[in-house]
Amino acid sequence: MNPAEMIQRAAEVCLTNVPRLIYRGRIFDYLYTHKVGDRLPRGKSFQYFRGMEKCATWDKEVHDFNFKIHNKMYASRLSPLLLSQVTFLSYLAIHYKAPLDAESVFNVIELLEGESTNRSTALLKHKIPFEENGPYSGYEHSHVAVLPNSYLEMLKKSSNQKRIVRHTAICPSLSVNFKKIENEIMSKTSHKEGRMTGFWLISRFIDNNNFYMGLFPHSRGAAKTITSKMHPDDKKICLQLQESERLLKLKYKKRK
Repeated sequence: MNPAEMIQRAAEVCLTNVPRLIYRGRIFDYLYTHKVGDRLPRGKSFQYFRGMEKCATWDKEVHDFNFKIHNKMYASRLSPLLLSQVTFLSYLAIHYKAPLDAESVFNVIELLEGESTNRSTALLKHKIPFEENGPYSGYEHSHVAVLPNSYLEMLKKSSNQKRIVRHTAICPSLSVNFKKIENEIMSKTSHKEGRMTGFWLISRFIDNNNFYMGLFPHSRGAAKTITSKMHPDDKKICLQLQESERLLKLKYKKRK
């Protein structure tokens, strides 16, 4: 076995041990039916949220939690639905020690807005249009690394394992040049194989401005045409997007 084959084999063995985080379940599926205010999850699993279910109480929680973005240029273009989702997931992380980074959605938005952001955010797939004839026509999506294993999941892809082999120095000791690997990945377009994936941040251009609608686990359906049979995930996301746009209109009315 030559050195390149040995490195390839070592990479395969290491990356097969990347922990699988199963995010399908009651908590994340709730994002498909999330409502702002009085529809927060109930039951023993969500005791922390008791007493917050009135709209006014939850609105205050969301406003106070997201204080860091109040003065951002894009603040008025963030749907109340999206901010509510980020707050819900962040509270789960804080109070239930769930391995989530929902606030990283703001790093992705900064990237889309042309602001400086951290390097790993730039490795995410972003600005991907949906099918023109599909149920999400007029929207586009970018990925958010809500789960902590997103980077290693990216390295598991066959194209990136080849990059690991190419950018591993054998002498004087085995060392992987991750900077070169990342530069090579970023030199490809944001839609190409090899980029990081994650939850969908769905947005829409209106009057040359990007409006940020909601955060959803990747649909298990993703219908390509509006006439094709839609998966329940797609149906729920479409309903959420309608609700998100309604809330954005209400938000604008309050600001006037």
